[in-house]
Amino acid sequence: MRRTGTECGSIRALLIQLLAEMQPEILARRMQLELDLDDVPFGNQHSSQPATSATRSGIVHAMRGLLADAIESTGYEGELTVTLVDADSCWELELATIRSGELVVPQLPGAKTPAILNPPRFRSAAENQESARTSTDPASAGPNFVLGSRAAVECGGQVELMRCPQGGVARILVMPKPRARRAA
Repeated sequence: MRRTGTECGSIRALLIQLLAEMQPEILARRMQLELDLDDVPFGNQHSSQPATSATRSGIVHAMRGLLADAIESTGYEGELTVTLVDADSCWELELATIRSGELVVPQLPGAKTPAILNPPRFRSAAENQESARTSTDPASAGPNFVLGSRAAVECGGQVELMRCPQGGVARILVMPKPRARRAA
């Protein structure tokens, strides 16, 4: 029997399950996928109160929306790097995407503009529209990004959209950990 997202014991297990569900789309787009995942438990291991099922459900919706947005905006033969970091007061999920041909070579001393590995070519109207989705302007965010962001905010998290220095766009989900109760 397959476990649902709200039954997984950790954020890492949930993320792996969501990626497995999205594997057909990832394979169809011939995307490169790189994972760097800390083991992050639901709730706080020092708290007697684990995360509620409502919080778990919100996290599932937030992660599913942001993953779908990252996959859609990466396009064909792009790269998706998924990083999950366990910090003291929060955990952070970063979904960094690079479209094929978008990698930038680091600027050489004295150079005025960075070199592009794959020079630009004429694009179709559909490619131009899809390319606009990699903007860091929230107004250009896709519906999955908007839904994922709303779900994150509803369970106390925040989402940032930023352009990466090496090219591409990162979607960053930051979720606070429940605080441990102090003994009276």
